[in-house]
Amino acid sequence: MGKGPNVKNIVLQDSCVLDLAEHAGVAADRNAAGHVLNALDPAHAKPVPCVPATPIGS
Repeated sequence: MGKGPNVKNIVLQDSCVLDLAEHAGVAADRNAAGHVLNALDPAHAKPVPCVPATPIGS
């Protein structure tokens, strides 16, 4: 986990228990994308819906 004054670590399963994406799958994960978009534009942050995701190869 990253550390620093401008770092916010997010565990996807804390906001969506059905998101089982692994390291490689996070690049295409809709839940992760929602958190990234909110971090990039916090003034227009939207709730991140829980979209189920499976590990790659499943």
